[in-house]
Amino acid sequence: MEKEILSSKKTKQKIQEAFLNLCIQKRLSHITISAVTKKAGCNRCTSYNYYDDINSLLAETEDNLINKLQEKISDIHTSKFPQDVTVIFPKLLTTFEEYGDIIYTLLSEKGDPTFRNKLKRVALSYLNTKNFESSPYNKMEYVFCYAISAWTGLIEH
Repeated sequence: MEKEILSSKKTKQKIQEAFLNLCIQKRLSHITISAVTKKAGCNRCTSYNYYDDINSLLAETEDNLINKLQEKISDIHTSKFPQDVTVIFPKLLTTFEEYGDIIYTLLSEKGDPTFRNKLKRVALSYLNTKNFESSPYNKMEYVFCYAISAWTGLIEH
């Protein structure tokens, strides 16, 4: 049973990696399940065990990436907002370096035009769970919206 689960995870990971590799090479609208499974070295029918179509593969790939990003930055601070917001940026830069190729691909003209907004929404919802009342900053959501736009712009560049 454990071997089947491990094999299933590996197959799913291969499909996602093949998908991301194809995203780097061509526009998302030109990628098919057949092309992904061929690159992943598995049967097209196998992919339908995990994904209904390219859109569900894209959604899960983006969700997985966002979850990884959230895990990486979750240790930046606890429930209180940091007094010095500059402590956030080195951690974000390190995280973006690690996942930069994937993020770039999804943000590029070849990728998903809605991904930038997904990133912004997730980041703002994460930041809104922090205690801004004790923050010395006024209107922090504007600051973070600006910062998120700057980071995504930097990655695109």
